[in-house]
Amino acid sequence: MAFGFLSAQHLDTAKVTATAIDYFANSVCHFENAEMDIAAWNAEQARASYSAIGDMAGICEALNYQAEILIEQNKYNQAISLLIRSLEISKKELPQPNAGTGYALSNLGFCYGQQERRAESLALLQESCAIQLELFGEKHVDVARTYFFLSKHHGHLEHYEEEYQYLQKAIGIYEALGESTNMGCSSAYNNLGIWYSGQGDYASAKEAYERTIEIMEQFPNRGDYRFAPVFNNLGNIFLRLGELNKSLVYIQKARILNEKYYPDSEALAINWMNIGNLLWRMGRKMETVKVLEKAIIIEKRAKKDKYPVSGYVHFQLANCLEALGDEDRALEELDLAESLYGLRKTLLENHIGEINLLRGKLAFRRGEDTKAKKYFEQALQQKTAFLGKEHPLIAIFHARAAKALFDKKYYQESIAIAQEGLAKFLPDFSGENEREIPSIGSIYTWKYIRQLSVVKARSFYALGLEEKEAVPLLKTAWENIELTMNITDSMRIHFSDDVSRKYLGSKAFPAYDIGMEICYALYARTAEMQYLNTAISVAERSKAFLLSLAQRKIRIRENGIVADSLLRRARQLQTAIAKYHHGFRGETKDSLTTHTWDSTRFALLLENDALRKQLETRYPEVYLRELQAEEMQANYFQQKLASDELLLEYFAGDSAFFLLEMRKEKVALHRIPRTVALQADLSALQDVLGQAPDPGLEPAAILQAFAEPAQALFKALLAPALETGLPARLLVVPDGPLGQIPFEILLTHVPKAEKAGFNELPYLFRKTQVRYAYAARFLHSKTKEQQAQQQLLAMAPSFSSGRLKATRNKVGALQHTSNEVSSISQRIGGTTFLGQDATETKFKAQASQYRVLHLATHFMRNDSSPLASGILFAQDSNSTEDGILHLYELFDLPLNAELAVLSACNTGSGQLLRGEGQLSLAWGFRMAGCPSLVVSLWNANDQATARLMTEFYKALEDGLNKDAALNQARSHYLEKVDNYRAHPYFWAQFVLLGNADPLQKRETNWLWIALAGLLLTGAIWGWHWKHINRPS
Repeated sequence: MAFGFLSAQHLDTAKVTATAIDYFANSVCHFENAEMDIAAWNAEQARASYSAIGDMAGICEALNYQAEILIEQNKYNQAISLLIRSLEISKKELPQPNAGTGYALSNLGFCYGQQERRAESLALLQESCAIQLELFGEKHVDVARTYFFLSKHHGHLEHYEEEYQYLQKAIGIYEALGESTNMGCSSAYNNLGIWYSGQGDYASAKEAYERTIEIMEQFPNRGDYRFAPVFNNLGNIFLRLGELNKSLVYIQKARILNEKYYPDSEALAINWMNIGNLLWRMGRKMETVKVLEKAIIIEKRAKKDKYPVSGYVHFQLANCLEALGDEDRALEELDLAESLYGLRKTLLENHIGEINLLRGKLAFRRGEDTKAKKYFEQALQQKTAFLGKEHPLIAIFHARAAKALFDKKYYQESIAIAQEGLAKFLPDFSGENEREIPSIGSIYTWKYIRQLSVVKARSFYALGLEEKEAVPLLKTAWENIELTMNITDSMRIHFSDDVSRKYLGSKAFPAYDIGMEICYALYARTAEMQYLNTAISVAERSKAFLLSLAQRKIRIRENGIVADSLLRRARQLQTAIAKYHHGFRGETKDSLTTHTWDSTRFALLLENDALRKQLETRYPEVYLRELQAEEMQANYFQQKLASDELLLEYFAGDSAFFLLEMRKEKVALHRIPRTVALQADLSALQDVLGQAPDPGLEPAAILQAFAEPAQALFKALLAPALETGLPARLLVVPDGPLGQIPFEILLTHVPKAEKAGFNELPYLFRKTQVRYAYAARFLHSKTKEQQAQQQLLAMAPSFSSGRLKATRNKVGALQHTSNEVSSISQRIGGTTFLGQDATETKFKAQASQYRVLHLATHFMRNDSSPLASGILFAQDSNSTEDGILHLYELFDLPLNAELAVLSACNTGSGQLLRGEGQLSLAWGFRMAGCPSLVVSLWNANDQATARLMTEFYKALEDGLNKDAALNQARSHYLEKVDNYRAHPYFWAQFVLLGNADPLQKRETNWLWIALAGLLLTGAIWGWHWKHINRPS
């Protein structure tokens, strides 16, 4: 092809060559910027220029580059056509061997490989490699590139050893040449990560993917679309490791990129499939079904009539449907998955084990037990044959099969399958003795050991209940649970973000649940103290891990050993990570904003990891010691209890509540079955307390609706621990639904009919003082030695303006809060902000300066994203703050208060998270270091609240303990109101969490008083002297 401005008779060869080179350079530049159409046009112009002067080497080079552009766009047929043409010219017109021929052969071999023409691909790649080695020797980037293509070829043929060797050769050449920043090197590292992942070596896979990203980031103009597959791969690795927050970040980043560049691609379908896997792991099965159905639609559009990869999506969908009980549809999806896998032999060989495992579970559902066991046997053999014994997925397979056998009460077979899985997976574990316990292992084996050990523990426990010689079996069950709890503790410390820690805590609940059952069974049979101590350990380790971690970090800060700047940055990072995680879920955003938020969160996670490593390196003894799990035993708590105190710690299992009764001289363990009647009483009392009574109903009916469940719950939940009578002070650690019940209003006996009235009922608080804690280890936390200097900060905002006016109008006005706050301030002295002055900005700026914080406002609960819940302030038009103090913002708000009164609705309630407790505003203030809190369990009536709070602060000012002050406030309230207003709905919602010590008295500065006295005396003396010496 000749250009119009060139005459065939007046060709200036040098000029045309220069023009061709310019076009070629432009093509490369646009290719680097992912501008493929412009790159292709420039490459075509370069080839035309070379053709015009008959430069055959240039023509071949241009053809090869045009082909590479097409390969980048997955247009393999067009690329093959150009490469064949290049080879024809090269072999006919150019001396052999030459670099162009080697390069073209390499690319052609790659294209044939993508079209599954394996034999032709291998022959071309070997020929290319021979030419390049002859021309350049082994240390050349073209050789490295061909080695990489050869590794892909062997990977397709499942020649995994050869694949690994060629990858290592390619990477070695790149690194030796200082070409580690070459994009070809990044591709090799990415495939190395895939290889490691296939072998189950997730640690090495993670390092390879991170190295891939590190190289790619040095080429910001090469197009961000290249990151999508690597992000997806790394997200899957974090999913395998249980770090869900990081997994979600990477998979979402991949999805956003694929939606931008490849909206109807198999890659996007795989992203949605991985998001489905993530939701499945989180137990959100209905959402998983919807996401997987979306992945199938995209996959069909991408592949049209042939879409074998979506066999995996259909299989996952079958898994979800089986868990949801839809057996018929699950079987349909499973059959479809098997037929799609069958389109590729290797896929079917890889996944037939999963298919037969699920067929076994479905057979169990249909009562075909013998058939089910046969499926399990086939599944385990098939998966082991395909993966090899030491692959971690072997452990998962055995755990699933063992769990299915346990559910059908085949306990001995379940133990055998679990033990076989451990023996296959752990090379140093024989498994010959079914009671043998493996070592704790490394981080990359923890999850799998834990899954198998929990199944073993369940089966040994069930056998122990059936056998006469129960104790040895129960002890073996406990040893397995103890191992899983130690692993859980280690994993929680290892994970650097709280999202993954919360998830891990909730997933650990089955181990804690069966662990408590085992402890109770052993204690009932042996009466040995060690089993009471193990029960205490289970109860404490199952509660408030993140809160414990926060308290220990506060101690680190107060010790002053670790640099304050590092600790401050750590708090800021946790706050920011929580914001970008929980805020993201709570709002709808466009794709650009979503991408920006994900990128920011990703950067914060990386910085948090780096800071954590820095802290561990610089302060290993202090930092790691403080993060280790605390070992709590009965004597630890007994030493702290006074003779008139009773500590009641509950553990809410699936089938029973366990009650640990701890006194100065006695410890006992009680099991309270979760009967239908008990559950009904809990629900009835919550319903009665959740709303104001209907004044149109008969007073006797209103009272009966409350009194019956209140007395029944006292009898069920408290009476087992009160054989020796009620103590003066009751310390309660509730769990599960018990966290929503104020024990103070339970009735100690059935009231007599003639005295029926809410004012005179025999409430528990009339006989004892009650306070609560998230865990027993927090009950005796001391008030800080270094307190803030100012007494009270009280705020009562109004919501008549600002960006969130609409939101605030929905929750309604609070008519009595200003009077409440003013009255309290007048009594104990302090600073008040009312109405539009009560802003979030002022609270954040001044809260750390006060000993007592009082917030009379509304609380916004967000169950879909608990840490995005918050307390409302007035909107400050001159501030960037949104007027909501979110829970995650409290992470970076170190408080010096000894008491916080959260006089708003539901400040003590929130989403119940197993392993942590109620994620409420109270939890947030406790995280910030406040040792005592008065919080509400349901919607507060602001008029009744104002009366209660006035009486409460009056009692505090008189020197009473906080729990006694709250009791006195309740009593005085009931003395002054009628029977309707005496209903517990109006006054019983406030409870005390934490320390009960009286408020510290404001320090009297005697030096200033003395100086003031001297000045006053001097002034009086001067006045007197002046007057007695005045002339008459």
